[in-house]
Amino acid sequence: MITLYQFQFSHFCEKARWALDYKSIPYIRKNLLPGLHTKVAKKLAPGSCLPIIVDNGTVVQDSTCIITFLDEKSPDRLLTPLDAREAKEALEWEEYLDDEIGVPLRLWFYYHALPDRDCALRFLLDGAPWYGRPLFALIYPKVRAAMTTEMSINAESAQQSKDRLVAALDKLDGALKERRFLVGDRFSRA
Repeated sequence: MITLYQFQFSHFCEKARWALDYKSIPYIRKNLLPGLHTKVAKKLAPGSCLPIIVDNGTVVQDSTCIITFLDEKSPDRLLTPLDAREAKEALEWEEYLDDEIGVPLRLWFYYHALPDRDCALRFLLDGAPWYGRPLFALIYPKVRAAMTTEMSINAESAQQSKDRLVAALDKLDGALKERRFLVGDRFSRA
């Protein structure tokens, strides 16, 4: 059975969950704690980012790579279109949405949420192991500082992220104006 290492709150992890659910592939969730996740992630894969899946010894990191792996593993409900042009377009949309909505949304949200300790803890600890709450009561200032530094979270970057996010959502709205799906006529990785 596949094990998904994730943050419950992450939209990139949610993308992996959607793919697993869409393909009706059973999996076990392992919710990790932000900051402390790096030890587990780096043991499994080269980077510290989540999601990561482990399937019978095969380790796949990053939601985009996970979708590609799942399409190869379970081709009966493909998320990548069979048509080469549509497949290319779906991958381009996926990359665009990750870069122009996923990343800016995360930074903008953290800029506003991290200063409110209670709000941030409710969010960051959603689905986390039981020991997360008492541990984060002690280490939250260090986690907040590390996240702020690692992601370059500040007023200027938050405004830039908001501007990118609004522009990307406008582009997405425009693309969906005359059609139900971004690519082709069915649900895909786009």
